[in-house]
Amino acid sequence: MDKKYKVLEEKRTETLDYDWVALIAEQVVELYWDYDRMSSCGKEALDKLAVMVDVPTQEEFEKDIHNACT
Repeated sequence: MDKKYKVLEEKRTETLDYDWVALIAEQVVELYWDYDRMSSCGKEALDKLAVMVDVPTQEEFEKDIHNACT
C-alpha cells in the first residue's frame, strides 16, 4: 500500500470524526496536476467533484491567475 494512503487509513481508523470532505478536497487538488492529460469526460467529472468539495475548478483557477497578472 502506498505510504500516503497508509497514513490516511491510519487516520481513518484512529478518528471517527475525521473530516472526509477535507480529505476528498485534498485528493481533488492533487488530480488537477494531471488535468491537461485527462479526457474531456474526466475533466468534467473532476470539475463536478471540485464544486462539491468547494475547490476552485480549473477555469476558476485560470481566471484568478489571469486577474492577478493584469
